Amino acid sequence: MRRLLLTVTMMSLLVMMAALTGCAAGEFDPTKLPSPDKVGYHVNEEDSTVLFYFQPIFAENVTENGTDKRMDWDGSIGSVYIAGEFNGWDRHDWAMTKDPESGIFTLTKTYEEVGGVGEHLFKFVIDGEYWVEPPEFSTNKVDTGLANDSMNWILSVPPKM
Repeated sequence: MRRLLLTVTMMSLLVMMAALTGCAAGEFDPTKLPSPDKVGYHVNEEDSTVLFYFQPIFAENVTENGTDKRMDWDGSIGSVYIAGEFNGWDRHDWAMTKDPESGIFTLTKTYEEVGGVGEHLFKFVIDGEYWVEPPEFSTNKVDTGLANDSMNWILSVPPKM
């Protein structure tokens, strides 16, 4: 069951990325994406931008006031923000835009806005209150060092070619 959920999730991410890049699903080349286990963002090296994307399926595990919770959102997410090293962990600064058809939230930032080349820590924040833990299948995560075993997402920005 878990493998089926992961497969369905990855397929929906590929369809979503095709839609966001303006290609028909059959025309989209998934080999141009980063490793599929690095979820939550896509780096576009051609124009030096990062496309952050968030699906409600990412929000199963959240932290609220230092307490871990499991959530079932049922499409009730009002807003999603990105907080990280690049914006002083401000949970209300970088608001994402929700696509009404897919329910996927997106935000595009330049390399400079995310801190340039290198690795940068961040989290998605739902409704300015719930800090989203990276999914278990994601490899772009690191322990925060806090007592509650919280994890941060890792954004990797490659050097310009």
